[in-house]
Amino acid sequence: MKKMCFVRRAISVMAATVLACSTTAFAAGTPRESYESAHLSISGYGINYEMWSTLYQDSRNTWRGSSWVNNTANKELPEGYMGVATGLYRPNGGAAYVKKAMTWNRYPSAFHFQETPSTGAEDVGIICKGEISVYNGSGYNTESAPSTVVRYPSKSAISASDYIASVRDELALTLDENGKYPVTATGKTYGSELLYDVVGEKPDLIYAEGIDGTLGYILSSDLEPNVNNPEEAVAYTEKQKSNQDGYYTIPLYDLNENVIGLFKVLIEDNEVSEEAQHTVYRLEENAKLVEIVGASEYSVNSKGETYGSSLLTSVVGVKPDLEAAIGTEGQNGYIRERDTIWGKWKDSIRTPQDALRYMEYLDTQPSEYLIPLYDFEGNVIGDFEMCRGDI
Repeated sequence: MKKMCFVRRAISVMAATVLACSTTAFAAGTPRESYESAHLSISGYGINYEMWSTLYQDSRNTWRGSSWVNNTANKELPEGYMGVATGLYRPNGGAAYVKKAMTWNRYPSAFHFQETPSTGAEDVGIICKGEISVYNGSGYNTESAPSTVVRYPSKSAISASDYIASVRDELALTLDENGKYPVTATGKTYGSELLYDVVGEKPDLIYAEGIDGTLGYILSSDLEPNVNNPEEAVAYTEKQKSNQDGYYTIPLYDLNENVIGLFKVLIEDNEVSEEAQHTVYRLEENAKLVEIVGASEYSVNSKGETYGSSLLTSVVGVKPDLEAAIGTEGQNGYIRERDTIWGKWKDSIRTPQDALRYMEYLDTQPSEYLIPLYDFEGNVIGDFEMCRGDI
């Protein structure tokens, strides 16, 4: 594309947006809010992934949780490469009360996720935590996904990291002097699964709340599918989906391993909430862009500057220093945003008044102008024609 136009109308929209932000961005009690955890890394078979968890609000005290894994290269992987389980937990005591069983991607994809149904939270808040399993060539690497927590009464995740730390600190009091789970008379470890990141593994007996509200423990082994390769993972997932009830039950035990109730494990379904679908669309679009551009990250020149197609901005998160462009004579090269009128002004636009001054300045500028075209090392090799976009 020869010209890059900066449309005046977009600046007008920006000015209106600045005015609106202070009144709408933090409206208390608005449903459909969501909170996302930090993204952490996991790898297997030479492939790098990111994993995270998200909470979505349906009403003041009802939430859905989801956990995600995404190939950071945003390229499709074979079926059975990515597994996800997710769950909801009580902040007080760390009991699991909603668990979505581990399933794997059943078709080539760059990502996989699981989402819980809408569920009531405790008066003090709610925690979502998942488990991610990725193929390593001979089996699976499985790790705990980051936690997402919403606390009441502020209904805010701003201090989520501090809050989850305080929950862990409280739960850590249940560990022994070596920071390990305590052990039953039969030699099984027990405790809250929220301490996975502290201890480095799950307990044999996971603290949980049964179907009727009874508190007890479920066996970790009852939740772990016996799969060793993608073919077995896909077969296991297909079998899970054939369950017409949408769930199965496992025993709830006391610490003497007497059965005291039942715990319901939910199975993957086809219901995807509107909020989760937005994330699906974004990840799908990223994968399409990577396929079009043929890369998933920018290259770096000898000066440490990034260069490549700005189409990858949504994938990488930032624009490259040198954006791919075609010069006035048809030559391939790169341009710098700082050479454009917008690039010289953008850092000074902070208020609607600044935006209006920028638009007034645009009125004094020619409708078309030239900026330098560079090679990937930043050497000038020609010109690129910009248009002011005065419409």
